[in-house]
Amino acid sequence: MPLPFKHLFATATLRQSLVTSVSTVINGGLGAVFYLLLARFIGAGEYGAFSAIAALVTMLSSVFDLGTSQGLVKFSGVFRNVPRQIDGILTLAFLVKLLMGTTAVILFMIFAPFFSEFIFRQPQLVPFMRLAGIGILASMLFSFVYSLAQARQKFYLWGGLFVGTNALRLLLIIILLALSRLTGYSSIVVHFTLPLLGFLIGWWFLRPRISTVDVTPGLIRQFFSFNKWITATVIVSAIGARIDTLLTARFLDLNSVGVYALATQMIVILPQLTTAFGAVTVPRFSSFTSSSDAGRYLKKVLLMSNVMAISASLLIIPVAWLVLQFAGKTYSGAWTPFLILLAGLALFFGLSPLRDCIQYFFGKPQYFFWQGAGAIILTVILSLMLIPPLGITGSALVVLFVHIAMAIVSISYYLYLSSRVRA
Repeated sequence: MPLPFKHLFATATLRQSLVTSVSTVINGGLGAVFYLLLARFIGAGEYGAFSAIAALVTMLSSVFDLGTSQGLVKFSGVFRNVPRQIDGILTLAFLVKLLMGTTAVILFMIFAPFFSEFIFRQPQLVPFMRLAGIGILASMLFSFVYSLAQARQKFYLWGGLFVGTNALRLLLIIILLALSRLTGYSSIVVHFTLPLLGFLIGWWFLRPRISTVDVTPGLIRQFFSFNKWITATVIVSAIGARIDTLLTARFLDLNSVGVYALATQMIVILPQLTTAFGAVTVPRFSSFTSSSDAGRYLKKVLLMSNVMAISASLLIIPVAWLVLQFAGKTYSGAWTPFLILLAGLALFFGLSPLRDCIQYFFGKPQYFFWQGAGAIILTVILSLMLIPPLGITGSALVVLFVHIAMAIVSISYYLYLSSRVRA
């Protein structure tokens, strides 16, 4: 029976999704201006260096996190009526993030020359690379407070943390520009340190109780029993999400990396909207015990996500054209990769509730590990075939083909799981 639209739009999910989506759109707008100013005023080469390091930090923040953000959200729902267990989960997640983030700082301070010269073949990245560990630590601490806000369904705070830190980041960049101190290096410093302020603000509002007394061996086993596949999945997903930029940095010069980075920034609102939508749907899928309830909810949110994906894509196209006019002729080659990337990320957004259902209702995080591993292998193979002859257009085509393959596999696996439940 078709779902009436009046019922669809009179739900808590929609109201909460509007809060997260509006804050994400504002946040995306602030981010777009930030990256556009950088692209315009520091040049394609330094912008390419900034983008390569930012992509590396984003990827490794998820790797070093060991799935604790997802575990925090999952078990906050499982133990919602057992405060002592929740305190233990918060403590465990925080300690893991702090330890792994500190490890990242030490590693990048020591091995920055090796990473720059032997992996990326870009010796000029060494001073940028030394800051990567600080960026990873800051990102992981920030993820603790916004994941906790999500788990507690405090979506106004969740959105405010992102919008507030990005607004201040943009203000600092404008000040540096006015003082003629805006460079790729100073941009990295601002970009990597602002999440620390967001962490402190979020901590003050949420007041998590951290006590190692509540971290029992049984709780650790339960947490990492779920997290072992989440961790593996997050690692391969993080690598898969950024490997196109990193492979572009290896095969092409930093000017080309800068042009491709601008193309990816023009569609960044779609993965941000995916995260915002998931902030609402993930706790709901985690709480369902009935397959019929989960199925009805999935139909409703799939309709929402696809409408939002199409609408957002149509709005992004004219804005992207204006962005390229402002950025200058150096970035004119970004238009075709942008359109290709837009198609791939719209497909990814539209199917996000399906992935959340597989992971959080059916409890199959291991599936996403194997899917992500396959996506990485496919990305590397296609990159070797397409990037050298086609440049940044080849990079974008790789992303599109991988998203199409993942969509086909995800739909097939969901249908398989549903048929087993009905049987």
